[in-house]
Amino acid sequence: AGATGAAGQGPVYINRLDYKGFDTSTPEIALELNLPAGKYFMSFTGLIYVGAGTEYFSCIIDAVPGTGSAIMVDTSINDGRAFISRNKVLDLTTAREVPLNCSTTYGSIDVDFYDVVFTALKLSDIEDQTVG
Repeated sequence: AGATGAAGQGPVYINRLDYKGFDTSTPEIALELNLPAGKYFMSFTGLIYVGAGTEYFSCIIDAVPGTGSAIMVDTSINDGRAFISRNKVLDLTTAREVPLNCSTTYGSIDVDFYDVVFTALKLSDIEDQTVG
């Protein structure tokens, strides 16, 4: 954890969602966090349920979901339930709302998204060590 305040990490911002149904391939905002300017490590977790058939579901922090990030949910696997989680680092130059955008791929089957937790941890700095 280390120091807090100006020399270390800042507050944690959190938003929760008990339930939201999705039945369209048009991206919708599931949750938002209203954040001041700064650097953040962001994440979300949630459960997905489909009652019949197979559907693909995707959620992306601060972007539009695409089929490449989708998770397949099928009633023949784990009784139609799946866990979804994503992380992202953001450097906001101004205060703004950061959305968690979600959608189904085909929009043909209802998908339930529940027990969602969306968080942002304000950081004093980000050191990108990405190779390649």
